[in-house]
Amino acid sequence: MSTYNRTVSNGVSMGAVITASAADASDGAMLIDFTAVDYNLAAIVQVVSAIDEQVDLGDALITYPAVGQVRIASGNSTFTMTAGYKVTVIAQRRTTA
Repeated sequence: MSTYNRTVSNGVSMGAVITASAADASDGAMLIDFTAVDYNLAAIVQVVSAIDEQVDLGDALITYPAVGQVRIASGNSTFTMTAGYKVTVIAQRRTTA
């Protein structure tokens, strides 16, 4: 699994577009770490194939393992992390109501 460090674009929102590597596919996951973020995130994730077709996330596991981090991983049956996938993550500060 690769860790991709990204900086914050402004005070509360950030984004990243990353192409999954062979290591990500082998491990079945990638970790996006928005450095210098000291708060929890809420993220939207979109994945497109190498030929720009929308990929159904199905049972993908999207988690927040630590403050400022978003992890996207293969599910049990319908989503598999694949080299060449373009993963877009848009994240923002998460608040509780």
